[in-house]
Amino acid sequence: MSLHGDARYRIADLSEELRTYLSGISRPELPALTALRQRTAALPFVAVMQGSPQVGQLLQFLIALTGARRIVEIGVFTGCSTLAMAAALADGGRIVAIDNTEQWPAVGRDYWSQAGCADRIDLRIGDADDVLSQLVADGQAGTFDLVFIDANKDGYLRYFEHALVLLRDNGLMVFDNVLFGGRVAAPDEAAASARTLRLPKRLEEQHQTYAAALRVFNARIAQDERVDVVVLPFADGVTLARKRPLHAPTHREEGAHA
Repeated sequence: MSLHGDARYRIADLSEELRTYLSGISRPELPALTALRQRTAALPFVAVMQGSPQVGQLLQFLIALTGARRIVEIGVFTGCSTLAMAAALADGGRIVAIDNTEQWPAVGRDYWSQAGCADRIDLRIGDADDVLSQLVADGQAGTFDLVFIDANKDGYLRYFEHALVLLRDNGLMVFDNVLFGGRVAAPDEAAASARTLRLPKRLEEQHQTYAAALRVFNARIAQDERVDVVVLPFADGVTLARKRPLHAPTHREEGAHA
């Protein structure tokens, strides 16, 4: 059963007209990345997990802007965002890409090679918390420039804490889907809409769990003095968080001296 194109199963979506317009005013992607997106779109049911091209372009822009060379990605799926980031890295740059299954990243491997980026991607299969803890145990705390998180939404708070340890001072975190199709702001309305659309019970329950977890995450990170945060109402909501240097004044201290 293919659900590609079925708006009921999408968290957030743009009209076909806007997607066409955005494509026309955006820089073209690598042919291998375009081909991987098409291959992913043809997957039954799970195609809706594919990240948007615009988020991929934002990541590329941020990599170029910050000069990021060491990246952690949590949640690979078929590797569209992985390839977008790898293509933006300077020579010697590397992505530690983490997923809990080999099944979906295997779809992207050939396309990573076609683009000449496979040697920039260090794919780690396993529980994300375990892999991230192992990176710290291996002495890599404070050595990464950027962490991109697009995995299970009820893990975002844990991944945030891992990222704080792994990032250097002023390193950047990028969280995708933080608005979750509006479900974070109107949970009762979203639940009623899900029942009306007759989503599969398991999917409806997962969406409710993720929305609840994201509400907690969004509230917590907004108040966390260890980071500077901006939430972009873009795509399905993207949060950028900069790790503040350990001895930098907090927002409260800055306000007291204003």
